[in-house]
Amino acid sequence: MGLPVIVSSSCGAAEIVAPDVNGWVCDAEDVAGIARAMHQASGAARDERTGEAARATAERYGLDDMAAKLGELYASLLRA
Repeated sequence: MGLPVIVSSSCGAAEIVAPDVNGWVCDAEDVAGIARAMHQASGAARDERTGEAARATAERYGLDDMAAKLGELYASLLRA
């Protein structure tokens, strides 16, 4: 089972985190918002759907997959 994440709205991971689906996005300086997200995450960690959604997202953006996609992109540019 995976675990949901809490990310800053100013980082790239915010683009792939769907609030209340696989994690939460907070402003880095919003202490109350981070605390709320942590409270929600503690309950969501017991929710199998949220954990599995987080795991599926992590697997889609794993290092091996991203390296392969980048390699494919470079190869297509060289062929163009």
